[in-house]
Amino acid sequence: MTAGGATERHTGPPLAPAVRKPAPGQPWSHLETVHLIEAYEEKWYSLKRGQLKAQQWEEVAAAVAARCGFDGLSKNGTQCRHKIEKLRKRYRAERLRPTASAWPYFERMDRMERGPLPISIRPPPSPAAAATAGGPSRGVEGTANNTRSIHGILREGIWGFSRVSRNPRSRKRRAFEEEEEDDDDNDKEEEEEGEGGRGEALSQLAAVVRRFGEGLVRMEKRRMEMLREVERDWMEMEAKRAEMVMESQRFLVDTIANAFSSLKKAKNSPDL
Repeated sequence: MTAGGATERHTGPPLAPAVRKPAPGQPWSHLETVHLIEAYEEKWYSLKRGQLKAQQWEEVAAAVAARCGFDGLSKNGTQCRHKIEKLRKRYRAERLRPTASAWPYFERMDRMERGPLPISIRPPPSPAAAATAGGPSRGVEGTANNTRSIHGILREGIWGFSRVSRNPRSRKRRAFEEEEEDDDDNDKEEEEEGEGGRGEALSQLAAVVRRFGEGLVRMEKRRMEMLREVERDWMEMEAKRAEMVMESQRFLVDTIANAFSSLKKAKNSPDL
């Protein structure tokens, strides 16, 4: 209010409402995904398509929040890294489709992954542009070169010996695929290390079970040997016992026979 009671009006530009960051845990919006691809592409190319570190991923997350107009980070560096990995997997799957992809991020991911077109497959400049840049003589020369280039492209296209068809991937594309293979190799090495630890524990357990089984087999063999020894000793004792019984019976028979023969002799002899 002014001194006269009139209402004071704001004469400056209208104030823009403050943009707040979304609540944590929200899924990626289309705007955030687009700005993530752009921010990652800039950071990735600044590192010559090298692998980003944790701090650099945080910088990407900050760039996404700034481009979206948030007053704070909507996603952290780890979430950005995971999102890029998912986008790359989806891009590789979409690239294998026989028809054109309807995925809204395919063109952006394709431009990011393939990089700028190499000089060998860039379209030649027009004669007017060449004449303007280098004068009349250069324009004529550029026109002749362009004509020869067009004829060469048509001739190679007819015979199927196009340089582009022979080598469709650029040097940066090959570098990216080598990097992807390195990442896959690192993941496989980590998985193999985890599997190696589990395999070592399983091998140790198998060794313990094998030693336990071998011990049981040795104990069973020893028990069988003891049973055979006991059986052999019993058979020997039985044989000796039978022999002793037969010997006793022969001795008894001989004793009785001798007694009867002595009585017969006594009866047959005359009295003295």
